[in-house]
Amino acid sequence: MVHDNSVYAEGTPLKVVLTKKDRALENPFLADLLQDDEKLAERIARARERAHVQIELVAPVSDPRLLEQIARARNLSQSVDQTALQNLAGKYEVMKKVLREAPAPFGTAFVERVVWKTNQEVPEDSVEVPVKSLIHLLALMSTRWYQPHMKAANEVYVRSGVVVREFGEAEGEDSAFFDKLTELLPEFIRLYDHIYMSLPETDPSFPWADGKPSADGRRRRKAFLTPLLGRACSSKVSGAFVWPVFAAFRLLLEEDSSGRLRFKTDPIALFDQKKTELSTTIRNAFDNQGRIVQQVGKTSEAWIRLEGQIEMEMMIRERMKSSVA
Repeated sequence: MVHDNSVYAEGTPLKVVLTKKDRALENPFLADLLQDDEKLAERIARARERAHVQIELVAPVSDPRLLEQIARARNLSQSVDQTALQNLAGKYEVMKKVLREAPAPFGTAFVERVVWKTNQEVPEDSVEVPVKSLIHLLALMSTRWYQPHMKAANEVYVRSGVVVREFGEAEGEDSAFFDKLTELLPEFIRLYDHIYMSLPETDPSFPWADGKPSADGRRRRKAFLTPLLGRACSSKVSGAFVWPVFAAFRLLLEEDSSGRLRFKTDPIALFDQKKTELSTTIRNAFDNQGRIVQQVGKTSEAWIRLEGQIEMEMMIRERMKSSVA
C-alpha cells in the first residue's frame, strides 16, 4: 500500500481499496483523505519516509502447533509461555530421562502426565503435573542458589515465575548443578507428596487448604489427591505451608565421592519423626503472620526455623554416633 504496489490487491489502486473499506466514508479521517487526492498523496509520501516493518524469524520450530502459538503471541504482543520455549530448547531432556528410567510410580506413564508445553493434553483421568512444579522442587532443593545458613529459600515462593525463567537460562556450573539435582527428582517428588499428605494428619482441624476455618467449625470430609503422585489424602494443602517444610530438607544433601548428590539420611523417615514439631512451626508462623497464608510463604521466619530444627536433629544424631563410637 505504501509503495502503491497493487499486485496483492488484484491490480486495484490504493484509493479504491480504501474506499471499499467497511464504512470508510463514515470514518472522518479516511473520508477526508478519499476526498482530497493531494492530501492522500502527501500522506503516502510521508509514510514512505517514516513507515517501517519489523520481521521476526523464529527457527527451527519443528512443532507446527507451537509455531502457530508463537506467531499468534507475537502478532498480539502476548508472551509465549516460558515452559514451551524451554521444552523446545531441550531444557527438560535430563528431567524426562530421569523420570522415564525411574522405577514405579514413575516411568513413561508419569512422563506423559507432565505438562511440558502449553496446551499439552495428558491421559484422561490422570493428575496433571505442570513442569513448573518440578522446577520449583529443584529450586527449593538448590543448595547452590540457597545455601543453608546463608539464604532462605522463600525467594522461590516470592519469585516463582522468575525462578522458572532463571532455570531455563541457567548455564555453566548452575546448569550442571541442576542436572545433579535432577538425578534426585524422583526422591524429591516422593518427599513432597509425603509432606503434602502428612501435614493435615498432624492437626486435622487446621484449615490447611487456605487458612480459613469452616463456618460450622467442622471440616467436611472429602477425598483429595496429592498434586504429583495422585495419592489419596485428607485435605488440600497450600504451597505456603508445604514449601518451607520441603525446602528445609535440602540440609540433608551432600556430594558423594563421585560428585553425585545424595541424602545423608532418609528424608521421609526423618520427616515422620519430626512432623509434629515441623507442623507446629508452620501453624505458629501462620498465627504470627496475622493468619495470612501467603505471608508464611513470603517471609523467611518459618523457613529459617524449620531449617534449624532439621539441623539440630542431625547434630543430635552425629553426637549419638560419636558417643557410641
